[in-house]
Amino acid sequence: MKSEQDIQDQGMFDTKDDFSLVIQPFFEDDIIPPELADGSVDLDFFAGDCFHFSQFGHGVVAKNLWNNILQPVGQKARKSNLSDYDFALNCPDPNCPFIRTTKNSKDCSKYFQPTKLY
Repeated sequence: MKSEQDIQDQGMFDTKDDFSLVIQPFFEDDIIPPELADGSVDLDFFAGDCFHFSQFGHGVVAKNLWNNILQPVGQKARKSNLSDYDFALNCPDPNCPFIRTTKNSKDCSKYFQPTKLY
């Protein structure tokens, strides 16, 4: 992950406003495995081969990824609790309603001017 982080930090993909490289580190640090209340592994999380994610497992991972995408660069979660299935999907910040990039995480006002609804 260090190489990817170095590429992001160098800013070589931040030369345009319509493209960026942003690391989503939600699996980088501690990962709490999918467990049942008795401490055994929740096999519903995995496909029949016990290696790939099942549809349910993909859903849990996708929710973690979505929430990570909406977090500003530099403030992204680095841990995932795969045993917690019942957490909310985050909505974009109304003051910066974008997928967060290095540029708009520093100053979103350059890219978004809120309008008043009448």
